[in-house]
Formats: sequence, C-alpha cells, structure tokens
Amino acid sequence: MAMKVEVMSKEVIKPASATPDHLRTIPLTLFDQFMPQTYINSIFFYSITSDNSTVTQATFPHKLKISLSEILTRFFPLAGRIEGTRIDCNDEGALFTEARADILLSDFLRTPDVVSLKQLIVNPFDYLDHGSWPLLHVKVTFFTTEAVAVAASVSHKIFDTASFIKFVRIWAATVKGCVDKVNPQFIASAFYPPADLSVEVPPLMPLRKKSITKRFVFRSSNIHKLKTRVASEHVMNHTRVEAITALLYSAIKGSRSNESFTMTQSINLRPRLPSTLLPPDAMGNLLYSPLLNEDSESEIKITEMVSKLRKTKEELNEIIMEETRGTESTASKLRMIGERIAMEMLSSLSESRAETNVYVMTSFCRMPFYEVDFGWGTPLWIASYVYEMSRLCILMDAKDGEGIEAWVTLPEEDMSAFEQHQDLVAAEN
Repeated sequence: MAMKVEVMSKEVIKPASATPDHLRTIPLTLFDQFMPQTYINSIFFYSITSDNSTVTQATFPHKLKISLSEILTRFFPLAGRIEGTRIDCNDEGALFTEARADILLSDFLRTPDVVSLKQLIVNPFDYLDHGSWPLLHVKVTFFTTEAVAVAASVSHKIFDTASFIKFVRIWAATVKGCVDKVNPQFIASAFYPPADLSVEVPPLMPLRKKSITKRFVFRSSNIHKLKTRVASEHVMNHTRVEAITALLYSAIKGSRSNESFTMTQSINLRPRLPSTLLPPDAMGNLLYSPLLNEDSESEIKITEMVSKLRKTKEELNEIIMEETRGTESTASKLRMIGERIAMEMLSSLSESRAETNVYVMTSFCRMPFYEVDFGWGTPLWIASYVYEMSRLCILMDAKDGEGIEAWVTLPEEDMSAFEQHQDLVAAEN
C-alpha cells in the first residue's frame, strides 16, 4: 500500500547552553576524510498504547525537542557544522521535522518498502552546500492510529555506528527523565592522524544515483544451517555475522563474475582496545576498515571468505598487542596504534586500482538498537537506509536478536543477478 507523508513543521534545535570556547573546535581525522558526505540513519517504529506509555502522543514532540536540546550540551559537535578539516561547534543546531503519514503502521509493516522509508528520514542532499548541512537530523512521523516512527540521522563524517547508538539511547533515556552518567569523549583525533585537505583520498563509499536497496531476512534457523555448512578446519567457531557477510560477498562476486573488486568490513575498535587507552564512551569514527582485493578470475567460496574475514581481525589484534607492550605513556600508545592502523589501511588502499569497485559491509548487530525506549517500550521494528549510496551492505539484528536483516544497496544492473544467487536464496528461504 502506497504511503504519503506530509511535513507539518520544521525547527532547528540548539543546545540548552552554549558550548564553552575551549571546546568549539574539534579536528577531523584521516579516517573522517575517507567518509563521504552521507548519514547513518535508523528509523524506530513504536506502538503508542496506554499500558506501555510514559508519555502521550500530544506531548511527545515537545519532550523530544526539550530533551534533545538538553543532551546537545554534551553531544555539542552534533549541533555544529563541518568547516574544512574541523568541526566548528558553533551551536547552530540540529534539524527537527514533524510529519504525519496517511496509513496504519500495521499496514506499512506488512510490506515495508524502500520508497516509503525514504519519506520517513530527511534527505541530506536537499542541502547543496556541504558546510550548511546540519550534522544531526530528526524526523518524527505519526501514523493514522496510535503509532509513531522516530528517525535519527547523524553525519558519518563525525560519528560511527557505535557513537550513533550511544547518542540515541541517551536521548531516549532523557525523554523519560532518566539520568545517566555517560560522559562522551570526542578524542578520535588523539587516535587517528588529523585530516589533511592536501591529501586526496578516494572515498570508501562513493556516491551513485542509479542504485537500488533491498532487504534480505535471514532467520536464525537458516543462519545455523549456514554456519554448519561453511565450518572449516581453519575457522570452526565463526559468528553469524561472519557467515552472512561471507554469503553476501560470495553472492556479489557471483553477480559480477568478470570484475575485480575490493571488499571492506568496518570493525569497531572500542572493544578491541583496553579501556585505559580507548574509553567505551569515546565518540567519532573509531573504526578499522581493512580492504580485501579479489581478482576477476577467482570464484569466492563462502568458507574461504569466512577465513579471510577472520584473518583480518587476527591481524588487527596482533597490531594492538604489539603496540601496547611498551612502556610509553597512554597517549603515546594510543597515537602509535592509530598511526599503525591508519598506515595499514592506506597501504591496502594504495594497492587497489582506481577503477576497482569497492563494496562496503557494516554490521549493527549486537548493538542495543532494540533497547531504545522513548517511553513506549521497545521498538516494534527498526529500519536503516542510506541515501544515494552504492555497493553497501548493512547488517542489523532481527527483533528476536538471533536472525539478521541485511540492507543491500547495489547498482540497478547488479541487483537482479545478486538476489537470484543460489546460496543467497537457500539461506533466505
């Protein structure tokens, strides 16, 4: 059923108090420089009923705005703007949009489609001047019955997924009047070398207009069968994310059999580094994105890809262990690890030919998206969508926490062959 969304209002939300002068400038990092001008988006769908609500539909938008203004004093870069190689924390504010949909949420959730999802988030490409883009967009859409979608979008130039979900959870808790002790630390520039506009770095995720996004759902029972089938003597205890990632890459390669391409998977560094070096509340793009180059002749077997993915993680762990053995100060160790990882990524990037297509995999799995509660309990469903991106796969937990939903964006001419790949069809059905 087609959905029509009408925008009711737009408002700029500024921090409740001014950002101190000594916090007004945050350098971008070399890794930030890799990132395209795109946003991390998630849409949280809720049912509004009397027995699960601590807020009412009438007061909800106001509570969202007040609480957003409050936490922007802690997440002050989100109210700023990007200027060259830095974030100008100028308190210009975040964009808050309120809208209404002409459909029941229950009808929408029966067959959710990407065209409809686009209407529930703010399109950043409406802003022609990159420097004028708000780094945070919020869109709240009420459905025709007691239901609402809360969409949050944060610039990938300054936040990774771990930072994004940390922010959203704290915001939701603030709406309910809960007090947390999280102290976000914007220290990515102490880890990765600073950005340099004189260095031309090709983006890992190039923008492309003619692409298509589809959702693929893998039940836990099918994931278990896949893990059993691809177990090998090299990797016996692979994860469900490794198995699905390898499956998707195998299907992508099958759809482009005569093409060399490069694959990369984003790895969150926080759980891999000692908390004394990198605090859990560290914000920014604190990722490692190794590149795997595949030639046009080879056929990717899922078992081989699982082994390659595991090897990249083991190599990362070895780098961290080597650089933390010394007696240097905490700041020095952090900087050395960041520089070493950055050099590894730049080295692998330099080995890729300019015309080679890059396929990016990122996983939201095991992150607490389904714990985001604005006062109406946990979400009925969560969707993710990235505007104008090509060759991107996003993995998200299903609501049961065991299945996986994959949001796959490919060029239009590649999607048909991809979705008919026999291994993909077998794992999804």
